[in-house]
Amino acid sequence: MQPIYYKLFFYSFFLSFIITPLIRYLALKFNFVSYPKEDRWHKKPTAIFGGVAIFIAAVIPLFFIADFGNRQLSGFILGIFIMFICGIIDDIKKLAPQVKILFQIVASCVIIYFGISIKINPVYFSSLPDVAAKLIDLLVIPLTILWVVGITNAFNLLDNMDGLAVGIAAISSLMLFFSGIFIGSVNIPIIAIGLAGACFGFLPYNFNPAKIFMGDSGSMFLGFCLSSVALMGTGARTFSNLLITLAIPLLILVVPIFDTALVTLMRSFNGKSILKGGKDHASHRLVALGLSEKKTVLLLYLVSILFGVIALAYSKLDALVVSILAILTLIVLLFFGKFLCEVKSYPTNEGMAAARNGKIKEEKVILNTVILHKGKILEILVDFLLICISYYSAYLLRFEGVLSDHNYYLLKTTLPWIIVIKLVCFYYFNLYGGIWHFTGMSDFVSVFKAVTIGSALSTLYITFADRFKDHSRVIIILDWMLTVFFISFARFIYRFLQEYFYGYKQGKRILIFGAGACGELFLREIKYNKILNYKPVGFIDDDKKKNGKAIHGLKILGARKDLGRFIKEENIEEVIITVPSLGKESCSDILETCSRLNIVCRSITKIMDIERWA
Repeated sequence: MQPIYYKLFFYSFFLSFIITPLIRYLALKFNFVSYPKEDRWHKKPTAIFGGVAIFIAAVIPLFFIADFGNRQLSGFILGIFIMFICGIIDDIKKLAPQVKILFQIVASCVIIYFGISIKINPVYFSSLPDVAAKLIDLLVIPLTILWVVGITNAFNLLDNMDGLAVGIAAISSLMLFFSGIFIGSVNIPIIAIGLAGACFGFLPYNFNPAKIFMGDSGSMFLGFCLSSVALMGTGARTFSNLLITLAIPLLILVVPIFDTALVTLMRSFNGKSILKGGKDHASHRLVALGLSEKKTVLLLYLVSILFGVIALAYSKLDALVVSILAILTLIVLLFFGKFLCEVKSYPTNEGMAAARNGKIKEEKVILNTVILHKGKILEILVDFLLICISYYSAYLLRFEGVLSDHNYYLLKTTLPWIIVIKLVCFYYFNLYGGIWHFTGMSDFVSVFKAVTIGSALSTLYITFADRFKDHSRVIIILDWMLTVFFISFARFIYRFLQEYFYGYKQGKRILIFGAGACGELFLREIKYNKILNYKPVGFIDDDKKKNGKAIHGLKILGARKDLGRFIKEENIEEVIITVPSLGKESCSDILETCSRLNIVCRSITKIMDIERWA
């Protein structure tokens, strides 16, 4: 890398790091402060105008090296000035949403005039008539405006938790920097690396607990910058595929796009305005599940890095291989979004606090709309994609990533029938009759049967249709293995999300006496029943062979003789006896220990029938 990039990064970083405390001091002095509101996340007055520091740190170093004879660079600087002025005015005196949109459209038109827009290589539609080609070329203008306005507002919406928006912007800037280096761009690296430095310099003051917010002057500025810089790479001749050209900016900016799509979808279903603030973003739903604010932000950072790396891989690896990886990762993100949609969002801080403590009674979740009613269609579409990916991957693995024209012809002609045969088998074996929340071993057996029969029938089809001429038997085996894995994984990931986030659940700390079948059943009921406000700490069991082992990750601590010690050490609030065959006489020592320590003791006398004993 050229030394100029290191200098730009460090100049921007230190400028942002040094200016931010000064901006904060002035904001507090002149009472430019964001006060807590019902539709806002923060709980104490916090200085704003951090976006000024980011803007200064990103733009000033750029002025010293900018070639103002470069049309795109000049247009970019003019556009960000318009966007920054809009943000400043909005921070001082709140602008109406339509006025902000108007500013964004004007700034978008400015950069389009200076040559920054979605670039479609003419070779992609060279076979089309001139009229069609010109029509496509004209569509670029409204599409560019929609892209810039959409991403700008996406970052504005993403600025809903300490350190989230500026951290994602820093990561996205770095990814765009490396993407620009790979495609040989002149403008992208110098803009992106300076922007990354400015964001990283501001992040220590904005990360939880935030000392200053960047405000709309920062969030809209960052969104506009990133959307504009991403467009500069769409005209690169490095990529010969139109979908890949457009996929790279989408993957790099996947977190703000994902969050905006989630919020827009859920608010439209619930009759709420997308233009108003709220506590129903992806980050808020993760906190409602029990994650801390810091862990939530770090998790979304990780998602951004993962998709950014996939986007960069297009420049270095086989496009088909990377596309398969991208689709698989997007499927996981789709399920993650579906999972988050089912998390109740709460309008007040008290409601969110109650959710964290597990005190919200089970209610009808938000996702009682068309999404759930069409859930089976979603499952079929996911399986359709996974069948295609498995078959593609089998060919790539068999021929070490290089497909001859003949093998590509065989793949293309057999795939439609492979899809039909396997989906029919999946339906026959009732793969769409289960509930993915409760995926278990029986579901994996059904998947194994369905895929095996599907692969066998696919082999018969190829044999009868083409006498298996020139087809590789290894592909059939690889396709079977990959399909079993991918279809099982898709059903497991939803269960995994529930299991993972269960670990953060809060409630009464309990010990479970009896590490048998009923104890395991009761533990599972605690996981999925929101009414039971319990936090299991461990099992107690008199069977010495079980000591030290675990059930669903919950450790068997010891025998009943150690009950008193565990109650004190683990701050236990209740003891639940899950051995229905035991009467009060058999548990007299347990009752005595609980009574002495003033601990409630309950027993499951029937299946999930809890009776208080002491």
